[in-house]
Amino acid sequence: IEGRMIAIGVRHFGAASVERVAKEVIGNPHPMVTGFGLAGDEREGHPANFAKAFRMAGDAGLGLTAHAGEFGGPDSVVAALEFLRVKRLGHGVRAIEDKDLVKRLVDENVVLEVCPGSNLALGVYSVLRFHPINLLRRAGVQVTLNSDDPPFFHTTLGKEYASVSKTFGWSFEDQMEITRNAIESAFCDHATKQRLLVRLDSAHVS
Repeated sequence: IEGRMIAIGVRHFGAASVERVAKEVIGNPHPMVTGFGLAGDEREGHPANFAKAFRMAGDAGLGLTAHAGEFGGPDSVVAALEFLRVKRLGHGVRAIEDKDLVKRLVDENVVLEVCPGSNLALGVYSVLRFHPINLLRRAGVQVTLNSDDPPFFHTTLGKEYASVSKTFGWSFEDQMEITRNAIESAFCDHATKQRLLVRLDSAHVS
């Protein structure tokens, strides 16, 4: 398994706390820590409050991601894009409620880190067939499949791929495309991405 780490600020601990995390990561760089993110309750603290921390992290060369569009609606996605300048969004699925926002995600190549099992467990959607991941993908949004917190949600990445593919009729090629999205949007160096893409291509069946 090839992995990198994303340092996380927790929004309901406040802006000062998130800025401390950013300063700590920047002041103690590690080659395996390649990203900076914002987690916690989306309903606590407007993204504007965390713009300074994200500006510092971005200037230091870290990849940027933030939770939005899970418990927060489309407005939370727009705010994350405007104030945090992220190119990836944790969840982001409620963007489907705003056609103009979906188009913006496509136009700006924003990648959604989608966690269907987590969304179901937390009641964002009642059943998987109502989850918008397939609609977002069909609209041209780049999505990836993720397991969020596997022990807490009693899932694995394999289970996420299996359940979503069964529900929406995804083929092997569809699954390969999702994985390619994940590699291409990963917060790692170009050489590592290329090595992983070669391995992915080798998985094609004849």
